[in-house]
Amino acid sequence: MILRTITSGVLSAPDGTLLKGVTVRILLVDASSKKACDAWDAISRERIVGEFHLVTNSQARLGDDNGDPILQLWPNDRGTPATMYRISVDYPGVKTFYTAVPSGATPLDWLDLYGLGSALEPATLPLIQQLMDRITALEEAIAGGGVTGGMTYDDGSTITYDDGSPVTGG
Repeated sequence: MILRTITSGVLSAPDGTLLKGVTVRILLVDASSKKACDAWDAISRERIVGEFHLVTNSQARLGDDNGDPILQLWPNDRGTPATMYRISVDYPGVKTFYTAVPSGATPLDWLDLYGLGSALEPATLPLIQQLMDRITALEEAIAGGGVTGGMTYDDGSTITYDDGSPVTGG
C-alpha cells in the first residue's frame, strides 16, 4: 500500500502546555457527508478502512522518542469514493479538522496536513490556474511599468485605476 509520511511539530495548547501523551484520532470519512467510510485504492485495488489512534511522545510529537515520524496516511486522491480524514486531538479546546492527503513522495508536516483541509475537486483546478494567470499578468504589468497609480473598487465588483479606467488583463 502506498502511504504518505506525516512529520509532526510540537503539539501544544494555547497556554504553551506541551501535549505529551495525548491521543490523536484519525478517521477516514466520506468527503461529502463527513461520515466514517471505507474506500478502494483505484490503483492497487486495496480496500482502505477504519480509524486509528496515536499518542504523542515525550516531546509532544507524533513520532517515536527518537523523533522519527510514525504517522503515515493513505493518499485520498488514489481512491473512490472521495474521502478525507477527520483528525481530532483529545485535549480540551483543540479543534477537530478535516483534511485530504494528496499523493506525493515528500513528507508533509502537521501544518501542511492542517492546511490541506478541503478536498480539491477537478473542476476547481482550471479556476485556480486562471487566477494564477491573472496574478502573473498583473505582476508582469507592474514590473514593466504598465500599471501606474492606485486601484480602487468602485461598486464592490469592479476594480478601476485612480483615473477611472477599468483594470483589464490576464
